[in-house]
Amino acid sequence: MYHRMAAMAGLIATVAVLPAQAAGTRYHIYKDKDGTVWFSDRLPNTRYTYLGSRTIGWGRPPAHVNCGNVEARAKSLAETIRRYARRHGLDPALVKAIIHVESCFDKRAVSRVGAQGLMQLMPDTARQLGVRDDEVFDPDKNIEAGVRYFRQMLESFKDLDKALAAYNAGPGAVKKYNGIPPFRETQKYVRRVRAQYQRYRSEASKG
Repeated sequence: MYHRMAAMAGLIATVAVLPAQAAGTRYHIYKDKDGTVWFSDRLPNTRYTYLGSRTIGWGRPPAHVNCGNVEARAKSLAETIRRYARRHGLDPALVKAIIHVESCFDKRAVSRVGAQGLMQLMPDTARQLGVRDDEVFDPDKNIEAGVRYFRQMLESFKDLDKALAAYNAGPGAVKKYNGIPPFRETQKYVRRVRAQYQRYRSEASKG
């Protein structure tokens, strides 16, 4: 999850007016080569100048997401989820759990910082995964790319909780802390996905 500001003054002003209920997420502040200031709950890569961290910002769910009628939407996506989960060697119940927490199965979901679609892909990540801007809300494209990315995290960290944390906070944060980062949002995210995973596995076992 990333957010951009045109200048540090704008960043400070935005922090000052954040709603009280949104406070509590730890964000990393950095600047790209053209001077644009960003803040994110994910650690930046080496292309950016790191400016420090502070506890500010937004949590989940995304700003523009419909969490009504979740079960019906989940059912309509079940075959697509099964297809891509099996293609990439994941439990479909786990993919359902991730999508549930990320977007409530709302294919048009957009977070306050620009993450898009069912699996809440950031634009740059989506492009790196081969998803064009005009494809990001396509359920097939979004789910396949998100599942493929999560598979990469799982192969990298060899641990479900660490992979979930990397999907939420970025692999750099998991490497830095050698485990789930001490970010409240990320810790809550892992717990929520775990709980949904258990529920969907139980439902699957009942047939």
